[in-house]
Amino acid sequence: MKTVAIDFDGVVHLNHNFVNSSIIPDAPVPGAFNAIEQLRRQYRVVIFSCRADSPAAIDAISDWLEVNGIEVDEVTNVKPHATVYIDDRAINFAGDWQDTLEQIEGFKPWQYNQAPGKTPIRNRKRSRYSRLIKL
Repeated sequence: MKTVAIDFDGVVHLNHNFVNSSIIPDAPVPGAFNAIEQLRRQYRVVIFSCRADSPAAIDAISDWLEVNGIEVDEVTNVKPHATVYIDDRAINFAGDWQDTLEQIEGFKPWQYNQAPGKTPIRNRKRSRYSRLIKL
């Protein structure tokens, strides 16, 4: 089965209120649950994150996913071999280094490019998981 690798923070988890690697207080990114559910029908879904820097952090991500009803096949801190990678802090390399260097200069993750009239990320609700931890 082919693999889709998905970054955790900013793609599955809003990550507006980073506390530490083992405390994950924010809600899911809108649409993440349904998208991952749909992907799992055809792909192996792996969540990867630099946050997963210890067994406790991997457990925290796994617990957060479970509390939020999101099923995946694996959680890791290693970028796995995959058909495609979904990441909020990536630039698609199209074979032109000059173009890539220019994209880096003005790069902002989607959370900082909100369209007018949208609810700012910082004002969105927290995860059900945040109720289980004391901040």
